[in-house]
Amino acid sequence: MGAALHRLSIRAVDTLFFREARQHASLGASELASLFPPPTRTILGAIRTWLGDALGVDWKAFARGDDAHRQLLGDSDAPGSVTIAALLIHHNRTRLWPCPADLLLGGTPGTRTVARLAPGPVVECDLGRIALPAAPPGTAPGSYVPADAWLTEEGARRWLAGECPQPDQVLRTEDLLAGESRLGIARDNARATVKRGLLYQVRHLRFRESATCIEAYVAGLPEGLVPKTGRFTLRLGGEGRMADVAIEPAQRVPLPSPIVRRQDGQLALWLVSPADTEHGDPASGLAGFTRERGPGSADSWRGALCGIELRLVSSCRPRAQREGGWDQKAHRPRAVRSLVPPGTVYFCEVLGDMGVAEAASILHGATTGPSGGLGRGRLLAGVVALAPADQQKASFAG
Repeated sequence: MGAALHRLSIRAVDTLFFREARQHASLGASELASLFPPPTRTILGAIRTWLGDALGVDWKAFARGDDAHRQLLGDSDAPGSVTIAALLIHHNRTRLWPCPADLLLGGTPGTRTVARLAPGPVVECDLGRIALPAAPPGTAPGSYVPADAWLTEEGARRWLAGECPQPDQVLRTEDLLAGESRLGIARDNARATVKRGLLYQVRHLRFRESATCIEAYVAGLPEGLVPKTGRFTLRLGGEGRMADVAIEPAQRVPLPSPIVRRQDGQLALWLVSPADTEHGDPASGLAGFTRERGPGSADSWRGALCGIELRLVSSCRPRAQREGGWDQKAHRPRAVRSLVPPGTVYFCEVLGDMGVAEAASILHGATTGPSGGLGRGRLLAGVVALAPADQQKASFAG
């Protein structure tokens, strides 16, 4: 039996700040932005601190190597028995999912449209001879892939079923929160003064609605430390901003299920949490997949997920996600790494006799690459419909 799972609903008391990977001393940096959603490592670090305080941990001794609670709490390099299975956003009674990068928004303010990219003709490019994603015929001029966008639960189900979400099912991050610039100055704690000239400017986040929250699905919390009231407060992110937390047992990580399962079409895998493929082919974005070079034909990548042999023929991938942070044990910044960003979509062919619908049902919720106890590499499985172009678009008047 696995470790017990709890859902932590985290709401900001005032504002929150999750610093981007750049340092305050970066050349030309005027204002450091706040990441959203927050890095999973930041959430786990706040939970570890809360647990350690409840256990009476001497943090200075812990940093020097005291192993009394290390099996439970872990350290900055590897989580202990307390891990995060998933980090989700809940807004207006629906969970939000990182917008898949194959969606195109277009149209006019009065009539908005959504279309889906799909593997197009094979072309020669810097990645080799591959099928780059192409827009379907009739796509509205000026259509674009939205950045910092989310799909509602209903929109996610439509996408998984091979359909186009409605435009009102696509939300922007700015619909959820507002940025607030803050000016500060470095402190000299030993002298209880400020450090002359060390001004900095950061951008905090304020949720537009109090009902919006961050959901962390945490495994391995000791039952004796879970508050009987079901609520506690947490110091979270930069400047130790306060957050209110409601905690309750959970059976599993909730995943959107498709409205229907098509028997035709091509398998589409949608990455909904950052993936670590450090030891794989960076061009594929899927751990364990290796390039196949076919003479006179398209290049592809071949590998297996959950025992199912797949051929990756194309993908839609946003800009790499940069992750840094602070190493409290070594008292220095962590090395900045690049992760495959949420929203990445992989177009795959199922090899063998298994059908697309059966493969999708098995792969839905699977992971790629090492999780590291941080809920990384979560995949949702749907299809790319092989339908006439006029069925590949959805329009909404409003």
